[in-house]
Amino acid sequence: DYPTEAQEKDKIGGFATVNIEKVVALAPDLILATGIHEPIIEDLERLNLTVVVLDPKNVDDVLGNIRLTGRITGQVETAEELATNMEHRINAITDRTKELPDAQKPKVFYIVWNDPLMTAGPGTFTNDLIHLVGEINIAGDAETRYPVYSLEMLVKQNPDVIIFSTHAGVTAEQLKTDDVWQGISAIETGRIFSIDADIISRPGPRIVDGLEEMAKYIHLNHDCYLPTTKPRLLDLEEVIDNLRNLEVEKVVFMGGEPTIDPELYNILLTNGLCDTLGDLL
Repeated sequence: DYPTEAQEKDKIGGFATVNIEKVVALAPDLILATGIHEPIIEDLERLNLTVVVLDPKNVDDVLGNIRLTGRITGQVETAEELATNMEHRINAITDRTKELPDAQKPKVFYIVWNDPLMTAGPGTFTNDLIHLVGEINIAGDAETRYPVYSLEMLVKQNPDVIIFSTHAGVTAEQLKTDDVWQGISAIETGRIFSIDADIISRPGPRIVDGLEEMAKYIHLNHDCYLPTTKPRLLDLEEVIDNLRNLEVEKVVFMGGEPTIDPELYNILLTNGLCDTLGDLL
């Protein structure tokens, strides 16, 4: 269902099922499939249809698949531009989090489904995203990709942040008020957030949107570091984009003494992010 134009395309089946007769009638030059379509791939190839299987397991695989699709379709430059842009956005996060010691990494629990309580373990995009933002998935060492968790296990692990899918069958208010969830750090501090499951589970360009969204949630209330390598005038829109939707406690500039845009300074001062210009330098 994304992008909007996709909704105008002919439907050739369900999530994992394919109407082979309809596919043949459309006479495609190329069919892109995933691992769940394995039972019918041989049938399609026997009909002399070209099938390429894309079955990414993590964010790096998604980038590789975008580049591969570009080569196959003759859109190398477009695919490379997209993948490179995604890499820049990923690096903007990982460059600031990859050196964090484990003691400084919040523990995260992601709710796939509420009853039974199911989470995302190893081999899932969610686990990879949590790792990329420099945090610890408390189910990262589970034996299955989507383990069922008991509340006793969750209380023992005591996550600092709880993120739940928009399709998880639960709301933040329910988690806050249900007695069985009380005593967990994330509940006590109110660090409970919902996220669109589509942007963290579908292996396409929006996976980076999911990464950025998750980074905002996990690092909420942490200091916002805006690194500079040499004195420069900070771009106002760039800084505001970094601060938007974040409850920033303070702003600390690292690695240089920047010149502060007067309009930016007034915004920071008005919002209580600094008391004087001296706080920023």
